[in-house]
Amino acid sequence: MANGRSLRVSAMTILVHLMVNIAVLLVWVDDVNGELFEIVPFSFPENVRVGGSSTILCTVSEGKSGIKFQWFYGEKEIGAKMYQVKIVNSETFSALEINPVEIENQGNYTCVARTAKSVSRYTAILTLKASPKWKHEPVDVRIKQLSHLRLECSATGYPIPTVRWTRNIESSLDNLSATKLSEEKLNVSYDGKAVLEVKRTTEKDEGNYICTADNGVAEPLLKTVRVTVIEIPTIMPFSFPQNMTVGGYAKVFCAVQIETKQLSFKWMKNGEDLTDARERVYITNNIDYSALELSNAQIEDNGNYTCQVESPGGISQFTVALNLKGAPVWIKKTTDKIVGKNSDVYLDCLTRGSPQPSVKWFIKRGNSFIKFSSSITNPRTKWKIFENGTLRIRNSQKQDEGEYSCVVSNGIGRDLRQTAVIRISVPARFEEKFGVVTAQKGESARLQCDAQGDQPLSVTWSNSSNTLSKTSGSGYEIFETLTPKGINSELIIRETLPQDGAIYSCLAENEHGRDERKVKLLIQEVPSPPPGVSVREVWTRSSSITWLVPYSGNSPISNYIVQYWRDHKGTRRLNEKTVPSSQTFAMIKNLRPGTSYIVTITAENSVGKSLPSDPAMLTTGEEEPDAPPMDISVHAKGTNTITVTWKAPPRENWNGQLEGYYVGYRVIDLSETYSYETEQFSPSLEHDHFLTNLMKGTKYGIIVKAFNAAGTGPPTQEILVSTLDGDLPASPKLYVQSTTRSTVTLKWNVDSPSHASVTGYTVQYRRESGRWHQATAVPSENDYYTVTGLQDETAYEFYVTAANKYGAGDPSEIITVITGDIDSGFASSLSGQRGHGYMDLAIIVPVAAAVAAVGVVVAVSCVWQRKIRLRHRLERAMSERTYTPYAGIPVGQVTVGQRFPDMDKTWPPGHSDNNPPLSNPDPYSAVPPRVQNGDLRKASSTQEMRTYFAQDARIQGLSGSKQDVRQIRNSQYSNSLK
Repeated sequence: MANGRSLRVSAMTILVHLMVNIAVLLVWVDDVNGELFEIVPFSFPENVRVGGSSTILCTVSEGKSGIKFQWFYGEKEIGAKMYQVKIVNSETFSALEINPVEIENQGNYTCVARTAKSVSRYTAILTLKASPKWKHEPVDVRIKQLSHLRLECSATGYPIPTVRWTRNIESSLDNLSATKLSEEKLNVSYDGKAVLEVKRTTEKDEGNYICTADNGVAEPLLKTVRVTVIEIPTIMPFSFPQNMTVGGYAKVFCAVQIETKQLSFKWMKNGEDLTDARERVYITNNIDYSALELSNAQIEDNGNYTCQVESPGGISQFTVALNLKGAPVWIKKTTDKIVGKNSDVYLDCLTRGSPQPSVKWFIKRGNSFIKFSSSITNPRTKWKIFENGTLRIRNSQKQDEGEYSCVVSNGIGRDLRQTAVIRISVPARFEEKFGVVTAQKGESARLQCDAQGDQPLSVTWSNSSNTLSKTSGSGYEIFETLTPKGINSELIIRETLPQDGAIYSCLAENEHGRDERKVKLLIQEVPSPPPGVSVREVWTRSSSITWLVPYSGNSPISNYIVQYWRDHKGTRRLNEKTVPSSQTFAMIKNLRPGTSYIVTITAENSVGKSLPSDPAMLTTGEEEPDAPPMDISVHAKGTNTITVTWKAPPRENWNGQLEGYYVGYRVIDLSETYSYETEQFSPSLEHDHFLTNLMKGTKYGIIVKAFNAAGTGPPTQEILVSTLDGDLPASPKLYVQSTTRSTVTLKWNVDSPSHASVTGYTVQYRRESGRWHQATAVPSENDYYTVTGLQDETAYEFYVTAANKYGAGDPSEIITVITGDIDSGFASSLSGQRGHGYMDLAIIVPVAAAVAAVGVVVAVSCVWQRKIRLRHRLERAMSERTYTPYAGIPVGQVTVGQRFPDMDKTWPPGHSDNNPPLSNPDPYSAVPPRVQNGDLRKASSTQEMRTYFAQDARIQGLSGSKQDVRQIRNSQYSNSLK
């Protein structure tokens, strides 16, 4: 403690010196300005004692006047009214007086002198000394033997005194020589305090103990205390006679070993006070002893007897046991019992004796008794023999009936034996009180009640308080069978109906009691259709559906089946989605935008599926079409007109209802931006649009896009086409000049204005409903051609196409000819008609003119009317033409296909080399699409590209009959865009 205070004082000294140095530095700065002064060093007197007084004086070195003084204790300024401290100030000095001095006053005192321009500081340390004083002065102690002794003394002073305990060797207090305490005693000294402890005092610990407090300031403090140990009396051992039997006599004495006055005796048995008021017990107390008598001792007198002696020195006890020898006697005998089945049975066999009798139980099996052992008992559950001899039989059953005997012995006297008979009565009862039976509608149901109990035992069935007769039942039967434990009754319902579902009761009765069992019959059927089907939310490609939980049909619903299909005529594709029974909502995905759907919900359980729910209607929101129009075809129809034809995108890609098409066109190598014209939607199979007011001989790029209310779909692949530099030739007029069995000679003419520009002709022919064949290319100077290699008496169809440098014109009308030997003049008499030569107008007109002029007029009118009708039929046939694709040409990610006329590419047998076949020009659909910057414009791997066709080559539906004359218009078979 003293070291701690020294460290604090040193720390304060260092702090004061630091402050003084700072003050010196400030004074030095002032001195630079001519105002430097210092405080004359001062200090406190040495050996300042607590209770005395001390004064210090603070002056400056040069005797200046007008100086202000301040005093600080540590860092706190000392006020004028501070207790015990007085300050006297003048112009040249300041005095500090402390009176009286206390321990708390020691520390650093600093004087600060100030002028207007400078300051000076000086610090002195006050160190005090105080002689020791008792803080806790010890006193004499009287303590019982074997008790815990604690001696404590403490003192104050400065420095803190050292306090310790010592033991006086001499009995006289004048001799102060001392010795250290023994190791058995605990002597601890700390912070001016000393503690002496002895855990168990003995007579050796009695004596004088000295407490000393010393800090070197004055004479040490000494205090001697006397420790007196009071001795506890010791009881002399005693005991009861050995082999004492029941009815015997005993007397014991309780006395102490040394002579002690003021003794008090008390007797106890098994911890309880014992008085002579008890039967057969006599107690005699004297000054220095006590006697206990037992007469006619009995077994219940056995126990632990204790003599307790109390004196001024403490309490002593001595205990001895009394063990009488006696044959066992009955406390409670076992008796016959009649108990119910499953109840616990307790057989008493309570005895007493000394030593404690042992109890053995036997059960009669046949003509002999068998001791309970592990072979016939289960000590953990079924059987248990308690310490008092009682036998417990748990959950008694019929097989537990019989004679039970208990045998008691302890080796003294004769053994005790008692026999009891147990009878187990079994009242009517059911082990299972409730059951559930399920049966599907229309099937039979079997309900069982297995009753247990003593016979006679009866079972009665009832349903909703109606008793079911065993003999006159309608739709049901009751069967009963005796069992080893009772009776089994069955109720069988032949064909279950929903109304048979109920709770059935069976009541079992016998002379010992009655019991009831209930069986719930559940008739299972398919669930009801889910109610409340509604559409919660609808998006463009999905929708959420909700419904309510239906009647389950007494079988848990395993799942729901959501069925939905498109609401349109024709074949419907049914979609299904399975939903677990834990949820009554479903999200239908992968729907088509702008499409109406019908939704139904079906519930399913173990029996089957319910009927579908009432349908719910939904229509998804529209999206822009996701496919371009199909089969786009473009044709130059003149110098400033282009015809664009196409088909609608596949119906599943409309994503709603189409409202029309945008036909875009631009000048190649001149504009990158398309100009658009709108074509309103129509339900026709094919759409066409005329682009007019175009530039002559100019190459255009053509696209078509479909649109609906949600937006515009992707465009078609750009098709390149050039307007013509001139007009195409007119359609030739075709005649049959002559026929043979294997040849047909055709003749034609072209109007004179376009005849001069024709560069050649192409002849096409076929058998009835067969494939078209291109015969050959005929030079422009010829106006006839003979087709050879034909079959006799066979109908053939023919047409001719004229071409010039701008392309092929419209085909002639189709004529039908049957091969055979026919006069050439007669065969060529009709032109432009499908049939035989005798129908040629060249013959009909002159004959008609010779017969009657009126006939000529009528004939001509009829012919031209028919030609117009046939031309309309030709146009319809052109709109229904069929194409055959061939392998497409890959361009980037897009495949552009081309289609050729469906004709035999092999020259028919019988043709002469004088009529070589015409070459097939490349159709415009084979021209690669326009590519910019290395990428195909608006090409997408996911966009379905359609193939385009330049011409038709197969005409279906021609029966070949002589009267079935149809015409076809060739819409530019070959148009190469280069």
